[in-house]
Amino acid sequence: MKIGDQYDFDDNFKKEARLYQSIYRAKILKAECIDYGNRLIDGDAYLNYYLKLNVLEDKRKRYPNYSSKRDADMLRSEHIPFNVFSPLKLNKDLAKNTFNKLLGGIILEVKDIKIEHAPSPKENYLNDGTSFDTYIEFTHIDNSIGALGIEVKYTEQAYSLGKIEKGNIENIDKPDSIYSLVTKKSNLYIENSISDLIKDDFRQIWRNHILGESMKQKRELEHFISVILYPSGNTHFKEVLPKYKNLLNADKKASVVDVTFEKLFDVYSELNDKVEFKDWIEFLKKRYLTTNSL
Repeated sequence: MKIGDQYDFDDNFKKEARLYQSIYRAKILKAECIDYGNRLIDGDAYLNYYLKLNVLEDKRKRYPNYSSKRDADMLRSEHIPFNVFSPLKLNKDLAKNTFNKLLGGIILEVKDIKIEHAPSPKENYLNDGTSFDTYIEFTHIDNSIGALGIEVKYTEQAYSLGKIEKGNIENIDKPDSIYSLVTKKSNLYIENSISDLIKDDFRQIWRNHILGESMKQKRELEHFISVILYPSGNTHFKEVLPKYKNLLNADKKASVVDVTFEKLFDVYSELNDKVEFKDWIEFLKKRYLTTNSL
């Protein structure tokens, strides 16, 4: 099976990840490619997902229709929340224990796990359709309601403005700007930080963070933590996240947490006690950690 074409203008990590996914497709999935080595043909797009523990069923429930970006491109991150978090719906004890280990024992019980979740109606929140890649609602140890909003990255870096978002950013200085109102009311950020938060490097992290804050401001949550999940090879987020945290007030820095794929998968391995989940965890490591030998 051929490895397939690569892209000459990838940055270092994306080049590494594209080649790794191309080799994984050829050697492990033994499937054909189209355009580039990391792109499955339409008929094999389901192979982008783990085929057990309700992953594919969860994806089809959330997205009944086919998308070439989400379903066929092994390099993009849209499919990753399903592979990494959907099985936890069948094992909420592992979800609770994992995030207690990562976040310091704040979870009494995991109540719900949703993939690609946007609170609705959007007008009540940021009015732009922002969604969490994964949303985990839990009972806090103080018996109030808390949530994790998880943003999943693979090779992605900074983002340019989308059409709706562009209008909201352009109006950021207006008195009725929803972004500005939620940001100020949250008391998360140091004074005069908005001019930095709207920059490409920070904007998506900030929007996901204040989406959770908007839910707190609607009294739907008492606690919210924004989690950024990315592979250690993605040096962009290694550099950007400390800078983002420097824009937070000292007592709010714990409201955003960065976790690498490597760390999450290791904690899964350490805490898992179910045979049927062991294969899934090994799949995650082999599928996404580019330091493996295939």
